[in-house]
Amino acid sequence: MSVIEERESEWVLTHGDYGPHNILISPGKKLSVLDWEWAEWAHPLNDLAWVYWFTNFHYPDKADFLLESFINGYASHRNISYEPNLIKAYCIAKVWNVLLRVENAAKDVQDEWIRRLDWTLNKEFCI
Repeated sequence: MSVIEERESEWVLTHGDYGPHNILISPGKKLSVLDWEWAEWAHPLNDLAWVYWFTNFHYPDKADFLLESFINGYASHRNISYEPNLIKAYCIAKVWNVLLRVENAAKDVQDEWIRRLDWTLNKEFCI
């Protein structure tokens, strides 16, 4: 049995592009999650890895705080185990998925996602 088959029993509805850029906070501190176009049935590490990637890539000075907040919030509802190499693997898969989606896009868009893949491959992931 492959690792994916073993983990399939843990799959949930994932957002696919979860991060601070897709959250609205109302005056009463109620959170609303927006932009569900990348939603899919997948392992929860799909979203955890993307939050890790997105915050480190776009908000490096706040990444630790944002990731810790997300993990604590998630862990308060569901037990999840994660390791840096597993998170990195999910990040690489996610960026690769974006590359497949932009294969017919303008060269500058493709080049940007290749740059992001390179960053992801060379980033030392730690939690």
